[in-house]
Amino acid sequence: MRVSWVSVALPVLCTILPLFISCASLTDKTGDTLGLELKKAAIEDKVAIREIQFKQGKNEPPNHLGLARRLTVKGFYDIALVQLDQAEKTDTKKYEVFYLKGLCYRGKKEYAKAISQFQQSLCLSPKYSYAHAGLAMTYDLLKEHARAIDCYEKAIEIDPGVSFFYNNMGVSFMINGEGKKAVECLEKGIAVNPGSRRLVHNLGLAYGMLGNNARAMGIFKKLDTPAAAYNNMGYVHWLKGDRDKAIEMYHKAIAADPGHQIAKKNLLKTQENRKGNPVHL
Repeated sequence: MRVSWVSVALPVLCTILPLFISCASLTDKTGDTLGLELKKAAIEDKVAIREIQFKQGKNEPPNHLGLARRLTVKGFYDIALVQLDQAEKTDTKKYEVFYLKGLCYRGKKEYAKAISQFQQSLCLSPKYSYAHAGLAMTYDLLKEHARAIDCYEKAIEIDPGVSFFYNNMGVSFMINGEGKKAVECLEKGIAVNPGSRRLVHNLGLAYGMLGNNARAMGIFKKLDTPAAAYNNMGYVHWLKGDRDKAIEMYHKAIAADPGHQIAKKNLLKTQENRKGNPVHL
């Protein structure tokens, strides 16, 4: 069963940290419109962005690239693109400018533009592994699996010490029904970064997709509570199209922890055959 990237993989390039602030603390010391843009973002998205404040000395030039990095992490893609347009004119790291533009356009689901920006980044710096990985995930979103794998392999060849490359490549194999390759890839990633819960979690999913439920359950139980483990097994069965088995696992999760809200929601979604993906932990 083919499932969407979003239903399996959590974002690994960045973590969104909501922090509440007052718009009054967002100031613009450079004379441009940045302060107003950030105020608008905070009001519209109701997301605190204290660490995105533009803290420049009076005599320092604007750090457009540095701010664009933080804005991209927060998901403020339109504002980041404004800063990246400025950085393209002044910053020497143009390969990173184009890479970040690629991330922004991918976040906006403008995949053709994203691919173009990643490719421009690679034209300037062919060994920039993150741009290869950016292309790979974009191709995955477009369901162009062969191209995605080719890009992941290039990223890993250039920079074999980046564990999330293995994670995303493993998920790519998983969602295309290549469970054995997914396991191999994820295990390589764990060898690089043994402390990555995401890699270990996805390894459990991969074993579950292969039908090795005992191995999958063992991995999930080591990572979290029994209730969370049963919930994740329910998710595995849901991915495989076994609705009845998924419901059984969600019931076991709730029996282990009657207050497990995620399992309750997943059970309800599965029982009512609602649209939308159950949530794994």
